[in-house]
Amino acid sequence: MSSVVLDFQNEIISSTSRLTDLLLKGLLIAKKLGLSEFESWLVYELEGYKSVESLPEYRKIHGGLYYYNPHIGKHRLAINDKELETVITTHQWFCQRKS
Repeated sequence: MSSVVLDFQNEIISSTSRLTDLLLKGLLIAKKLGLSEFESWLVYELEGYKSVESLPEYRKIHGGLYYYNPHIGKHRLAINDKELETVITTHQWFCQRKS
């Protein structure tokens, strides 16, 4: 089994490997080795996250709200309500694959 893992590592480094192929191969290895947490993560990445609450932090995109003043230039818009600011400036990216 170690040769499969080493081959997998080489494929990850290779610039010609497709992400979907890597995820599927990783899933196969995770099942064979009984790595349930890794297997679960791979399934989420392949099939999509079921809810916004289950999203990992790297799937959340944070931005800022700006306005342009022709005399002064670009400025960040101040929002005093932190909860509202988070709702406006955070995009939570997830998708569910249709069966």
